[in-house]
Amino acid sequence: MSIKDDIREHLKANGRCTANEIARGIDYSHGYTRENAKEMTSENEINGAKATRVPAVIINDNYEVLTGNRDYLLELVKRYAPSRHTHAKTLDIEELQKFIREQVADSVVGGPFRWEFWL
Repeated sequence: MSIKDDIREHLKANGRCTANEIARGIDYSHGYTRENAKEMTSENEINGAKATRVPAVIINDNYEVLTGNRDYLLELVKRYAPSRHTHAKTLDIEELQKFIREQVADSVVGGPFRWEFWL
């Protein structure tokens, strides 16, 4: 199967997904998956749009994007709130994002838009 077949099958099985979710599901790089999915969108094989924002925060005057990467989120806690790092290690990704927004960040701001694709 080609990557485009894999993308289509992933969307059939999972519904609307971000490029990152598709890439993890079909085991291709994020960039290569997004590039092919955008091409499929322009060829009207699938639907796609930059529809949702990646959450972002301001911490100590620094703009930080709250990605879905647990190690990165833990590093943010370690850097900005080291005394809370032990607790943060017990949290899953969604809990970590919420913890950072509510307990570590100075403010929550809109982050960049991300691509989502669907059939």
